[in-house]
Amino acid sequence: MQAHCLPTLLASLVLLLPLVQAFTSPLPLHIRPLLSSARLSSRAPVPVRGRNRALLGRLHASTKEDEVTEQQDQHGLYARDGGFDREAFLRGFKTAAREDAAYEQEFQGGPVPKELRGTYYRNGHCRFEDGNGEPLRHAFDGDGMVLGITIDPESGTAVVRNRWVRTKQAEEEKAAKKPLFARTFGSPLPWWSGGTDFKNVANTAVLWHKGGLYALWEGGRPHEIDPLSLETLGEVTLDGNVGTGVTDTFSAHPSVHSASDTLVGFSYFGNPVTGETPLTFWQFDNSEDEAAYSDSGAKKTEKFGRFTQKSPKQTRTVPGFAFVHDVAVTDNFFVVSNAPVTFEFSEMPKWITGKQPIMDCLSYDNTKATNLHLMRRNGAGVQYTIPLDPHFAFHHANAYEDGCMLTLDTMAYTGFEGGVGFLDPNPEPGVMNYNRLDFDTVPKSRLVRYKICLSDYRYTREVLCDRYAEFPVINPRCSGSKHRYVWALCSNRRDGKSAATQALCKIDSEDASKSTIWMPDLNVFCGEPEFVPKEGGVAEDEGFILTLLYDGYKDTSELAVFDAATIEKGPITRLPLRTAVPHGLHGTWVGGLSPSLKDIQLREEGAAFLGEH
Repeated sequence: MQAHCLPTLLASLVLLLPLVQAFTSPLPLHIRPLLSSARLSSRAPVPVRGRNRALLGRLHASTKEDEVTEQQDQHGLYARDGGFDREAFLRGFKTAAREDAAYEQEFQGGPVPKELRGTYYRNGHCRFEDGNGEPLRHAFDGDGMVLGITIDPESGTAVVRNRWVRTKQAEEEKAAKKPLFARTFGSPLPWWSGGTDFKNVANTAVLWHKGGLYALWEGGRPHEIDPLSLETLGEVTLDGNVGTGVTDTFSAHPSVHSASDTLVGFSYFGNPVTGETPLTFWQFDNSEDEAAYSDSGAKKTEKFGRFTQKSPKQTRTVPGFAFVHDVAVTDNFFVVSNAPVTFEFSEMPKWITGKQPIMDCLSYDNTKATNLHLMRRNGAGVQYTIPLDPHFAFHHANAYEDGCMLTLDTMAYTGFEGGVGFLDPNPEPGVMNYNRLDFDTVPKSRLVRYKICLSDYRYTREVLCDRYAEFPVINPRCSGSKHRYVWALCSNRRDGKSAATQALCKIDSEDASKSTIWMPDLNVFCGEPEFVPKEGGVAEDEGFILTLLYDGYKDTSELAVFDAATIEKGPITRLPLRTAVPHGLHGTWVGGLSPSLKDIQLREEGAAFLGEH
């Protein structure tokens, strides 16, 4: 690289660094253990100053950890202990063998609940090689594949199909048969060979909104997907709401505030040059009115405006380099958790020359507070920053207001050693991160409840479940409102240490002794749970949990259905899949979307499938 090129490249950093937000792609619990280790402090956190912010946070810790553990020890959640087969787990990170055109499959083991008329979609990283066929260094950089399962309870069958998300970049690399774009977590390229052009892998989540289906990756713009054939329709701006510049992105973890029927999306730009992070919020009308797709096989012929803002978008700024994957939403606030992460400029030469990915320029400081920012949804007033104990949070279960108290249930990671490259502390070219994991030394994620007093901004902290856990969900009817139950993935290890998340647990936030767990065999691994409410259900746990099970001995996958109230009894019915699906990320349920096999096949006509990979 010629010396006179360097100033130009460095000047471009201001525009290029926002793409570091791609690192916040939801880490599946199996992967979360990558994070290293932070000291949990019980002292008052260091105040964080910023203009137009009230610095009112104070630690008033009440962990109740021993009490919770003792209660859970006496019943189902801690009554069993187990392990997992490491080799079986690692087989779940093998590139999907093929795409499947629509086929019909029968459920096994029991009748299908009538409420499950609809379609379950799930997205995830499913190709783990670059354009040269070399293994990716990190699974999160794998190209996305969307799975669709349309269920018909009356016949006890489902129509299954899965397809790659054919982004423009993925198609260009496929044609070139070599890597053309940089990955964010690993597999870097020198700046002069495409190292600043990051690949939108569209692998993190799927969003259903007003008849449209979208594959999400928060380092870029969404890709629209045909809900029936799963054909990639192209990158979109959500009806012009998202710009087309290099820093214009959309969250891979939007949320719905149930009481107001509002879809909340966000984006952010962690800019180490300015030392601040702007966050942009959208609030869209989420009511289902005119659907853009019918159940027939005919393709849509008219463009429907789906993303209508209920209020103008707003941009807020927080100090420092924010690293945000999920934002909780209450009646009045956006709740943003910002861990003590910084961008280390001293690491830039390695990134510039392609010797390390941009994510390895990030550093975690375990001596500083995690800041909780409360921003009013109506845009009025100042935002409040409450310094909490040091932790890292990818996913929140829920947040709600009750009088003058705000409650946040979040999966908090503690035990980071900190330092540069904390997300992948032992990189090795050509060896994927999972093959290098030592679960005994990685950080621990637990469901933690923070209660913040909105009058004086003091808070309490309570561990709701001491098992290593991730991917929390609640009954969606409670989103933004008070909830009692949280369903999540957790480890089989009773000692609470980090491990692959393969079990399913139901956590009772009011009575820990009533929390329960279902543990599969040591070679079977659950995917993210999806809650489907029961028709006419009154109780909060009246509904069903959907999850994909991967068997690492047989290299097979199946959809498992649980009664949400009694998950410890195991699946009430199962749907075997023709092709194994690798460990994945986020999914969604679309009730009532139930096209027939013929309808889907009509939509698939003319679509090209790769077949064998």
